[in-house]
Amino acid sequence: MSLLALSDITIRYSRLTAVRNVSFSMDEGEILFITGPNGAGKSSLLRAIAGVTPVA
Repeated sequence: MSLLALSDITIRYSRLTAVRNVSFSMDEGEILFITGPNGAGKSSLLRAIAGVTPVA
């Protein structure tokens, strides 16, 4: 059983799509590393996981 699972997550700010169709799962004891250039949606994804930003 996954500790955290996301399936086809999309985050939009007006017309801008910050994150599109992201899916992954994590089991207990696993470490996830999120990397990408500025503006790739890393912080938006973490805010969505925390429940701060709504997903589309």
